[in-house]
Amino acid sequence: MSERRFSDEEVRQIFDRAARSDPQPVGGGGSGATGLTLAELQDIGSEAGLSPEAVAMAAASLTRPATSGLSDVERLPLLRLPVGLNRAVPLGRSVDDAEWGWLVMHLREMFRARGQTETSGGFRVWWN
Repeated sequence: MSERRFSDEEVRQIFDRAARSDPQPVGGGGSGATGLTLAELQDIGSEAGLSPEAVAMAAASLTRPATSGLSDVERLPLLRLPVGLNRAVPLGRSVDDAEWGWLVMHLREMFRARGQTETSGGFRVWWN
């Protein structure tokens, strides 16, 4: 009988649940520091078939300054009622067609609006 193989989503769920349930994670080298270094993450990633560059880019995306979600709310001039919002998030990489489709689908569900999409060169926009 062959050993069970877990899908990527199952692997993510397994490690997520294990991390939440383990009161004392193993490691840290006794220095009191918790977490993993980029080099350690790259080693783990390479065991999982990921390039060190992809892991470094993903780690760098976590260190970008967060932007306020509603800082760019558009309001009616007279009554100051909110009529829209916009937000730009730098990803540090191109978004492929499948990711763009997924994002637009979620925006349409969130705002309960079909909206419009536009592509100009490498720039993509969804608006309602």
